[in-house]
Amino acid sequence: MMTIADYTANLERKKDLVAETKSFLYAINRQVMI
Repeated sequence: MMTIADYTANLERKKDLVAETKSFLYAINRQVMI
């Protein structure tokens, strides 16, 4: 069973992953446009 702390940490990791993916895609889009 997951504790609240585990769930929160997992959520934070997912947020970081989403942010990284967005910035990665943004960088690719900029390179394609140039």
